[in-house]
Amino acid sequence: MKTLTFRKALIWGSLVLKRSAVPEPVLSARLLLQHATYRSHSGLLLLYNKPILPQILAYYRFLINRRKRFEPLPYILGYHYFMDFTLEIRRGVFIPRPETEILVEVAIKKLRDKKGIVIDMGTGTGAIAIALARFCPGLSLIGIDISREAIALARRNARLNGVGSRIIFRRADISNAELPQAVAIISNPPYIPTYQLPRLPLQIRLYEPMEALDGGEDGLEIIRLIVSRAREILLPGGYLILEVGEGQSERVKEIFIQNGFEDVEVFKDLLKIERIVSGVRYEG
Repeated sequence: MKTLTFRKALIWGSLVLKRSAVPEPVLSARLLLQHATYRSHSGLLLLYNKPILPQILAYYRFLINRRKRFEPLPYILGYHYFMDFTLEIRRGVFIPRPETEILVEVAIKKLRDKKGIVIDMGTGTGAIAIALARFCPGLSLIGIDISREAIALARRNARLNGVGSRIIFRRADISNAELPQAVAIISNPPYIPTYQLPRLPLQIRLYEPMEALDGGEDGLEIIRLIVSRAREILLPGGYLILEVGEGQSERVKEIFIQNGFEDVEVFKDLLKIERIVSGVRYEG
């Protein structure tokens, strides 16, 4: 490739990604060029008509080729924005989605003035626990995950966001982890039915950990387990708040009620999909 200006390099990258049917090719190309140059969007604009250095172009081409193979942007960039803070992201750990921000918003409304322990089951990057530690000063958080990579990353993210002393992260299996009594359990569990996994977009099924997605035959296997465990763990008046898949809310409500939860509520995400189910475990 001949010497190009930054603007022409951006156009080239966008066209490569568009031809490969990568989602949002122009945005992807711009973010990757910013990453290659260590510039903000406004900083990149100042370079548009200047020639791009060969070493920067070579790195940019490398990044474009990774994205061309549908590798998710957060894995390439190494970071991801969640709520109002930044998370480090690594391959092998599930990338938090905007829907989970709705889960956190519901939890904050219910727990803002509470004191006690909240357990984040399947913590992944630590996003949920970190957000609750930042917005709910009376809470102490425990994040558990079966993945060593996830726990190591969650600990790092908590330190980077100034809440490392407020959260304990432990590698543990949800089914048998020894956990203290808690005022709430929050989780974004795996909820994709196994048969649907091959239909997921390429950038998900080729790169993200299937154990963070696979909810069993009907997608509710892990949800049933969490609800059952919540009966043992929650203090009287404690909340269980779960993210669920599209079309699952009614069945999850039934699981809550069958396990003795009351005041069961459903909350919609920004696309008006019933995404969050919450309930209260009263005494008796």
